[in-house]
Amino acid sequence: REDNYQKEGDQIVRDTESMLKRKRKANKHGVGKQHTGGKSLRDSINRTSSVKFVGTADSGLKDEYVTPMFDVTWGPALAVFSTAIESANGTDGILASIAADEEMDLAINNATTAIEVSLHGFQLAICIAGLCGNDIARDAYIRALYNFTLLGTGRLL
Repeated sequence: REDNYQKEGDQIVRDTESMLKRKRKANKHGVGKQHTGGKSLRDSINRTSSVKFVGTADSGLKDEYVTPMFDVTWGPALAVFSTAIESANGTDGILASIAADEEMDLAINNATTAIEVSLHGFQLAICIAGLCGNDIARDAYIRALYNFTLLGTGRLL
């Protein structure tokens, strides 16, 4: 039975590799290209419908790998970054009455690190969303940052 699972897994890997090779060959030979100077229809639509905030040389891997992965992961990543910032944003007040000074210092350092990593994740996600033309994800990340700043609420951080 395990042997059958192994054979099936190997077959899936071979099929995937051959599909990717065929797709690369088709892209090299211009199959599926439009008359827009070698650009695909999706690229021409994305370029006209949204403003690119970050510009880089396209390696050809963005549409094949990066965009589909980002489309799947941006929502859960946003939830993780937001939860980390929310949980770290008040650590000192909660622990002040029950923790020793050394524990407080460690908790504050951990909270600071969590916030820095999360903000860096926000920055990278916004850049990737801009590169991939995913306006919904980009706007969601920016809206989350806006909500963390408490702008327009009249409250202090």
